[in-house]
Amino acid sequence: MMEITNKACFYLGKKTPIHISDIRKPKTECVLENGSLILYIDDKPTTTYSDDLLNSALQSFLIKQSKRFIEKRVTHYLAHFKVKPRKITIEKSLKKWGTCNAQRELTFNFMLITKPPEAIDYVVVHELCHMTHLNHDRSFWRLLGSILPDYKALEKKLNA
Repeated sequence: MMEITNKACFYLGKKTPIHISDIRKPKTECVLENGSLILYIDDKPTTTYSDDLLNSALQSFLIKQSKRFIEKRVTHYLAHFKVKPRKITIEKSLKKWGTCNAQRELTFNFMLITKPPEAIDYVVVHELCHMTHLNHDRSFWRLLGSILPDYKALEKKLNA
């Protein structure tokens, strides 16, 4: 579950305030405006603010932002690889930040978007390296280190 404290959450590694707007919109949504997340509630008379409504809108926002950000980072790092992923999926996971299977299908946890950009890059490159080396053998770590020499520090940042 997303941790929302005092109406704030982490976005790209920074604690970001969440404000509930008194302006009604056609649909309930969370948007990033001037460094804050703004929750706009739909204009149906039956819709009222609740923590469940905030969680749902925030999760939708984070999934969209995570997909957009991760796809850009995958594209950025593809120059280091001879193969491309067949598919990139964003989902909710309680156990892993990312996975890569033998079909070169990459899956990333949407909560990565709460981490600093360089920590997200670590996960992206880690999973891209699995397209070449499906295990964590010496060749895998050499490839990862050739792209991200400070990968150990980035891994610590991810898990902080």
